[in-house]
Amino acid sequence: MDILIIQVIHSLLDASFLFLIAGGLSLIYGVMRIVHLAHGSLYAIGAYFTAWTVGRLSPWLRRAS
Repeated sequence: MDILIIQVIHSLLDASFLFLIAGGLSLIYGVMRIVHLAHGSLYAIGAYFTAWTVGRLSPWLRRAS
């Protein structure tokens, strides 16, 4: 039962993140009437920084548990 609750929470977090990306793209399109895809590069930079941070903290997280 705990796994089901965790999966639901993760699904809601992923869906809310995708909603923020889609909302930003539709807002830019609605205001400027052009498709502005700079959000993809910002998303990639954020994903790279997060992966780097988790990689740097993983030895510390392993010692804590």
